[in-house]
Amino acid sequence: MSDKELADLISQGVEAVEDGDTAFGLVCLEKASMHYKAPIICSYLAYCIAKERCQFEEAISLCKEAMVEEPADSMHYLNLGRVYVVSGQKKEAIRMFRNGLLFEDNKLIREELNRIGWRDLPPIPALGREHSLNKYLGIVLKKLRLR
Repeated sequence: MSDKELADLISQGVEAVEDGDTAFGLVCLEKASMHYKAPIICSYLAYCIAKERCQFEEAISLCKEAMVEEPADSMHYLNLGRVYVVSGQKKEAIRMFRNGLLFEDNKLIREELNRIGWRDLPPIPALGREHSLNKYLGIVLKKLRLR
């Protein structure tokens, strides 16, 4: 397979996943991963595996491998967050999405967070969300439009 064909295959797979067609994305990315092992392929392939085959442990492992190789790429956090959403681990998904936003303001991550519903961090993160200081400080900050 030539480099151009491989690049086209990866591009088609990623585009399919972003369009919601994880079945086609899975086919493209599996084929590409046989010829070339790149973190972005592993990351997107992991999401496809979780969505289409419900193999969550394998998917999480693939995403974490990609994150080890490229720890500052927000797309890996996006895909790991998506894997957590599919597996029903909403709290972990939100944590991954937020971690990804620390590296760059990724529009896709923001869309995922808005889709699943999320809340800002409490004013004093060291205290629990339900702590009275966080409750009342949050109310005051919201009224002052500082949050």
